[in-house]
Amino acid sequence: MKNFKKLSIVTLLVAIAATMFSCVDDDYDMPPVKQIPIGELYTIQQIKDSLGSAANYQFKNEASVYATVTMDNETDNSYRTFYLQDNTAAIAVYQDVSGGVYIGDSVRIYLKDLVVMKYSELFQINTISGGGINVDTSLIKQGFNRPRTPEIATIDQINSNKAYYQGRLVKIENVQFVDTDTAKTFANATELLTENRYIQNSTDKQLIVRTSGYATLASANVPNGSGSIIAIVGQYNSDMQLYIRKLSEVNMNEERFTVGGGGGTGEGTGTFDDPYNVAAAISNQGQNDVWVEGYIVGVYETIDNLGNNLTEFVPSFTAPYNTPYNMLIADSQ
Repeated sequence: MKNFKKLSIVTLLVAIAATMFSCVDDDYDMPPVKQIPIGELYTIQQIKDSLGSAANYQFKNEASVYATVTMDNETDNSYRTFYLQDNTAAIAVYQDVSGGVYIGDSVRIYLKDLVVMKYSELFQINTISGGGINVDTSLIKQGFNRPRTPEIATIDQINSNKAYYQGRLVKIENVQFVDTDTAKTFANATELLTENRYIQNSTDKQLIVRTSGYATLASANVPNGSGSIIAIVGQYNSDMQLYIRKLSEVNMNEERFTVGGGGGTGEGTGTFDDPYNVAAAISNQGQNDVWVEGYIVGVYETIDNLGNNLTEFVPSFTAPYNTPYNMLIADSQ
């Protein structure tokens, strides 16, 4: 009898186990795969060309463009905007919310119902309402970590060929920030104000470097040396400007150079009896206990006529001045 009872219990347990496992569903629910039609293929240059002289052009049929993301929103220096580039051109893409795409992503943008337009002369892909595209419904990622190599360019080339360089990732070599910007940060991180700084080449051709007050690099000091900068070329009306992607791409650790055509040739040794002229003073910034000779031609105003602090220094060449320091000098009157 005892043996019979043990056998019955074992048999019952086996039956229960068999019943439990028979209820297991081996068909797991797979996440839905996003299916977006391809349609007609466009290059970025063809997208720009489709605008013509109209305010905007809406893609009515199924169409796509393949490109690489060259700037994202990660450092907050490009509000709800990322940049795309292919082998023909580059363009900005405005989003409904920030995030979702990153530098080096290889993507396909589904163009149907989207528009190409200009925002203060900057070409942009957007929605007809202007609210920005949704990356979940209009974008497919084809690959990751495929960064594009920046194109070597000069300030002269960018300023003289705006249509070609607009939106492109470039590297500009042998430049420095103008001396009046080297005492500043890239933007006003305290008041979250976007501000302009200027780089120059040896002939004093200049280009705006524009940084958002929300950017992670806003509070960083503008470098005091010369070297290179990697950035996206933007445009606001007739002004070409650079947008820095990350601080590590501003590499200016070399000595400053003398700017020709403005300061002239550097002269003097910096002593009381043999003072620097203006050009020599510019190229020897950072030295202590030296003498500079020149004519006072103005000041950089830091306060207004009511004594209120200015958010950005303003050069003034007409007396009376509000600021009793920050003198501007020149070799001649």
